[in-house]
Amino acid sequence: MFPPSRLLAVFDAKIEVAGGGDQSLRVEVAGPVVILTESCRTVVTELAGPLSIDAVEHTSQGSYQYQGAGELRVAVRARYERRTQ
Repeated sequence: MFPPSRLLAVFDAKIEVAGGGDQSLRVEVAGPVVILTESCRTVVTELAGPLSIDAVEHTSQGSYQYQGAGELRVAVRARYERRTQ
């Protein structure tokens, strides 16, 4: 993917999101973030993990509770090139 002369820094990232009140959202994703050291540009990020939501809605018709769970996956690959004119 990159010439051998390019130095890369690999970081382990973890992001946690939590909400409160009647609408609770929870997301926990983790994975590598790879950065090109000469420019500090991110070249690869792959984050994945569980998410869940638990919400209550109060209406004139009554109260409703929503629940859901799944997995969130995010992947980014960037390629930087010099343009020649």
